[in-house]
Amino acid sequence: MVQNVPILLGMSVQISQAVDRLPYPLVGTAYHDYESSMAWRGLMIDSARTYFPPATIKLMICLAARYGFNRIHWHLSDDQGWRINIPGYPQLTEIGATISRPSYVHYKDAAPGSVERARQQALQRWQNGWYRDDEVADIVSFAKTRGIVVVPEIDLPGHMAAAIMAYPMLGAPEGVELPDASREEAPHPVPDLLWPKESSFDFIDAVLTHLCTLFPSEYIHIGGDECAHTYWESDPDVRLWMNEQGVESGAHLQAYFMNYAGGVLQKYKRKPAVWDEAIALPGISPSFVRDALAFSWQGSAGAQRAAAAQRYVCADYRYLYLNYVDPDASGQKGLLPAVSLRDVYEMPLEQGPRCVGIQAQLWSEFIIDEADLLAMAFPRLLAVSERFVASGNWEDFQARASKEMRVLGDVLRMDTV
Repeated sequence: MVQNVPILLGMSVQISQAVDRLPYPLVGTAYHDYESSMAWRGLMIDSARTYFPPATIKLMICLAARYGFNRIHWHLSDDQGWRINIPGYPQLTEIGATISRPSYVHYKDAAPGSVERARQQALQRWQNGWYRDDEVADIVSFAKTRGIVVVPEIDLPGHMAAAIMAYPMLGAPEGVELPDASREEAPHPVPDLLWPKESSFDFIDAVLTHLCTLFPSEYIHIGGDECAHTYWESDPDVRLWMNEQGVESGAHLQAYFMNYAGGVLQKYKRKPAVWDEAIALPGISPSFVRDALAFSWQGSAGAQRAAAAQRYVCADYRYLYLNYVDPDASGQKGLLPAVSLRDVYEMPLEQGPRCVGIQAQLWSEFIIDEADLLAMAFPRLLAVSERFVASGNWEDFQARASKEMRVLGDVLRMDTV
């Protein structure tokens, strides 16, 4: 069994320096001395639900670079928090970056004990915060020197509860009666949709304009997932607006938002990245589909949707959501079903020229600090890195991964620094 390693908190800078001094890794592209055919070798870090200090982000960049990753997908906004400055919208950080950590009691697929243990541990270990422009610039530059492009994500038009808390004008007008939607219709406990009005489109303009200033990446991720259309459709004023604009349904309205955001990005010669459901929306424009990079996260159904795009990345939750607990590790907080090291190593890969790579996700509902982040990432991130080149013999990989974790464990415990 490949063992997880304990992490010493608060030592990210020294650890990053130590990682840079390590010998060649025993897994991944460097070990195989083979140039991966995958153009996108990604790792997503969720700073929206848990704010990780810049030093922690740099540590993850160092580790990602060591194992052949070339993209850090940085999730910077969600219902639970807003983590980046946007000129003209100071309350995004004054309010949106200071929201108390939710309990996540509505997560029925959490591993036993995860909700309560995370709640107790977060009292001392979880923190809020946001990234200043100079910190973002430093992280982007730091990643570039290690061959990694940082791709930001601001999720829209859903997952906007933190922004709406800061600027209520962006959401449903006060007094609108919204339905008591089911979990299937509305996967989040509060309405988190931007409302179709001038203030919302001005907001999208401001956000994407500043992202394009801070991040030189070809793609800007704009989310597009899990929108509860029933909320829009329940508002008579929205229905009237939709009729005037020729928007047929809530799904078409979501496409309207996505097309608008894609148009803003096009002005800056950037392209949209989206979760798989956005690419299959009715009313999504041909130019959006042409330019977009889709992320297939919802298993085989997601892969079918993502394949409609010219390019897509496999981010299958069944194998690549590392916030799902590792059955071979003890004491982890996270979701079920469990995803083992071998599950990741032996996952089926998408075939065909449109699939440009794979990406692991570290959603942070139950990842409350750097220690949790590293414990959930390793050793399974080693299996992801091995899939950048090939899948071979499980026993051979397991032996190499065990040795690599012992080397890495010395650094993560600070024994060799």
